[in-house]
Amino acid sequence: MNLRADDHADPCGELARLLDLHDLLFGRPQDTRPLTEDELKWLRALLIWQDYATSLPAGDWDADTEAAAWALYGTENLEERWVAGGQVDPAALAYLQERYPEPF
Repeated sequence: MNLRADDHADPCGELARLLDLHDLLFGRPQDTRPLTEDELKWLRALLIWQDYATSLPAGDWDADTEAAAWALYGTENLEERWVAGGQVDPAALAYLQERYPEPF
């Protein structure tokens, strides 16, 4: 990897941002946990809002939610952070929540 930021107004800050982005996109989950009920509701609303699904059932994690969430992760280049079965990598979730704050 060769990252350069010497032409940026804040080269050290920009290099730190690029390294953080690299870690997000190419790092593997260090720990995972189940999605909370509120996080799952937020994720389903996001998936519908972003047209990854026309509707998703409430309740437990299901195959339709999994397929739509996988598509979102692919669009966001978060494939390395994917955890199947209703589990989540906290770093990927934090990125998505910052990128797509409510309301939608």
